[in-house]
Amino acid sequence: MKAGVAHVDVTPPVGCWILGPVAQSTGVHDPLMARALVLDDGKTKVAILGIDLIGMGWELADELNGLIREKAGVDVVLLQFSHTHSAPFPPTWMTSIYKRDIELLADWRDGLRESLPRIVKEAADSATPVELRAGRAKVQVGFNRRVVGDNGFVHMAVNEDGPVVPWTDVLGVYHEDGSPMAVLYGHAAHPVIVHAASTEISADYPGFAAARIREKLGPDVMPIFVQGCGANINGHPLAKGFDEAKAAGDKLGDAVAAALESADVIQADSLTTVTKRVDLPCIDFPPREEVQAKLDKANAQIAEQAEGGQAWLGACDEIEAMTDLLGMMDFGERPDFRLAMAMVSLGKEWGMVSFSGEVFCEYQLWIDENAPFAHTFVGAYANNFGGYIACDADLAMGDKGGYEAGCWPTMSCALIVPTRVALQVGIEEIIRSAVRDMWATVQNDE
Repeated sequence: MKAGVAHVDVTPPVGCWILGPVAQSTGVHDPLMARALVLDDGKTKVAILGIDLIGMGWELADELNGLIREKAGVDVVLLQFSHTHSAPFPPTWMTSIYKRDIELLADWRDGLRESLPRIVKEAADSATPVELRAGRAKVQVGFNRRVVGDNGFVHMAVNEDGPVVPWTDVLGVYHEDGSPMAVLYGHAAHPVIVHAASTEISADYPGFAAARIREKLGPDVMPIFVQGCGANINGHPLAKGFDEAKAAGDKLGDAVAAALESADVIQADSLTTVTKRVDLPCIDFPPREEVQAKLDKANAQIAEQAEGGQAWLGACDEIEAMTDLLGMMDFGERPDFRLAMAMVSLGKEWGMVSFSGEVFCEYQLWIDENAPFAHTFVGAYANNFGGYIACDADLAMGDKGGYEAGCWPTMSCALIVPTRVALQVGIEEIIRSAVRDMWATVQNDE
């Protein structure tokens, strides 16, 4: 087994809009990085990139994936986004506020088209023999954020009794002399500890964790963060600033170092890879007259703005969503939700399952309980943002399901992603079945 690493600064220009404060950035607190690990068994090359961005739309992610495979000569590419909220939102389909950055960030996006393939090629070309070690340590930097209120609606708050993924998984990459080259580490929690507390660009707690890992393991180590299924978990405390984010990052970094100390050496020397696409079904369109009424109301709110004033962003978002919904109705075909999945494994000793989209933590807990691997690693937010992937019980709540799992007529997340309508109850088994199919590849190889 060989491996190589490389990195590049992907910090966008100051002035771009960032998600946390929903405001233009005023500076850079800490840089946003893209860090690449290439694993090469002599037949298959896999590139895993940890990228300090919220996510990316399919159009750009697909383009980058193709460019990386072509220019770096790798077979499988995972663009694993940390989902820091102190960063811009590259998807061009996102709500109106982010579309203001399309021209400002055009050169920056062009830079990604050059820099990401370049660092993967650099990592692949510099690959040397390595030893891999897999481990886990307990750690928790966040809490479940879904609470059912007295009115039966889910709202966002700390739910100390809700499910979480209270650990970090690590894959240590070591030179032949025993010195560490890189560590792939994962955890499931939204990087929102800075969030609205600052208008400066930041990687939030994963960035501080990377710095802590280098303090513990040496300045030459490449720390590559993979966000887990943290769709319903917020880093804690929410929106309190950099000191709190550093404390969480230090805590995670210490756990990564502890996991490596007790890690198992992986003896398997060949990679198995599976990539899979699943189109998840969405619910029916809402009544057309209700969509038109909501559109008319939002247009009226915009018209009431004082001349020269800033249009109310919520109304802008509703106009965009309702216009898209009416267009889909005219087209006459309900959209599907594109879910991309991948598996990378080393025999049954170590296996990574990766999802696109924002996946609820219950999926990761199910995978960990049922996977055929001695060491299991799960990532989400891969190659795309796309929207939330909730569990059936949450989707069954309908319009009471809250931001992540609600549906018409609430302005839940379903209305501000490309499908504009929520996922159907029943997707949970579709996803589990697809994961089991990928695992069968490993089992059949035996």
